This record gives sequence, C-alpha cells and structure tokens, in this order.
Amino acid sequence: MTAEFSIAAGGDDILLKYTGFAGRLANSTEMAEPVVFLNSNMASYISGALLAVDFGTAGLTERIMGGATFDMVKIHFFG
Repeated sequence: MTAEFSIAAGGDDILLKYTGFAGRLANSTEMAEPVVFLNSNMASYISGALLAVDFGTAGLTERIMGGATFDMVKIHFFG
C-alpha cells in the first residue's frame, strides 16, 4: 500500500517530507492496532471521537503552535 501513497504524493522523497516527528512512515501494525482497539469491547463507551494516529504530531501542533498547520510546526522545529 505504501507504493500507492508514494505515487499519489509524487514520489518517496515527497512522501517522507510529511511523516511527522517520527521521521518515518508507520508500519502496518502501528496503524492496525488502534483500529483493532476501536472495534474491541475495550472501546465500547467511545463514540464520535477522532483518533489521530500520527506519532503525537496533532497534539504537539495544538499545544506548541496554537493549532498551526503541520508545515508551520516543521518550520518551528526544523527551520
């Protein structure tokens, strides 16, 4: 599936620019486990929630930059 994302982004180099603070793409297990959790009995009381699986980028964006875009966060941390 990574190949399809790479093609849609315009190549591996461009795709990897937007990987967040992890500096890499998530592996299939890292993406599947939250889905399994949300479909389990452990999540029976969760309703109408957005679960961002992004290595904490969304939380840091809100906390540090007041809801800024990811590009602004990259400039803040990486110049």
